[in-house]
Amino acid sequence: MMRPYKIFYKKSCIFFERAKQTIEYKEKIGNTWEYKYITYSLISDIWKIWCLFCREVIILSCSGTKTRNGININARRADNTIQRISYEANQARHGRIIRPNKKDIYIRQEPTWGDQYLLMQVIPALSPNNTNSLITGFGLDISAPKHIQIIRNYLAHSNVESANEVKNIAQHYNIMQGSDQMDALSWVEPSTASYAILYWLRDLESIASIVTN
Repeated sequence: MMRPYKIFYKKSCIFFERAKQTIEYKEKIGNTWEYKYITYSLISDIWKIWCLFCREVIILSCSGTKTRNGININARRADNTIQRISYEANQARHGRIIRPNKKDIYIRQEPTWGDQYLLMQVIPALSPNNTNSLITGFGLDISAPKHIQIIRNYLAHSNVESANEVKNIAQHYNIMQGSDQMDALSWVEPSTASYAILYWLRDLESIASIVTN
C-alpha cells in the first residue's frame, strides 16, 4: 500500500500548489476563459488521480498486499484479476447476482472507483481481508470525494441537471464576494475559512492515510 499512497500524496501536494496558483491567477486576469480552462484541468486531474488511487487500493486489497504499517493482507481465495474484480464491483453496484467465471473485458467497463457511494456498495461484496479498514476510511463522513465528483461532472458535461447539483452543494460553502456561484475555486469552507479546494485535498489525504494503514 506504500506505493499508491506515496504517489497520491505527492500528486496531492502538487495539486495543492496548483490550486493556490490558480486562485492567485484569477485575481490578475478575472473570470476569463483561460481561468475556466485551468480550473477544469485542475479539478479533472484531481478526480482522475483520486479514482486511480482508489482503483489500485481495491485491486491490491483483493490480490494481497502489505499495509504501510507492515501488516500483511492476504489475497482473497478468488479470481483477483482486474477484469473479475471489475465485474464483481459492477454487479454489486447494480444489486445483481455475481456469477462464477464472468469478467469485464474492457477498461471502459470498470466502475467509477472514486465514487464514495459505489465503494460502500462494492467493498463488502468483494470482501477483501482488510474490508473493515477500507470501510472505515472510504466511509468517513467527508464531502470531498462527492463534491469534487459533482464539480468535475458539471465541468465535463455542463447541463441543467449537473448545474443544479453544483448549486446544491455550493450552499455548504461561503462564496468569495464578486465570484460566480459556479466557480468552485472561489468557495470557502466555513469552519476553517480555507478555500474549499485546499480543504478537499487535505480530506482526501486523510482518507488515503487510513485505507493504506
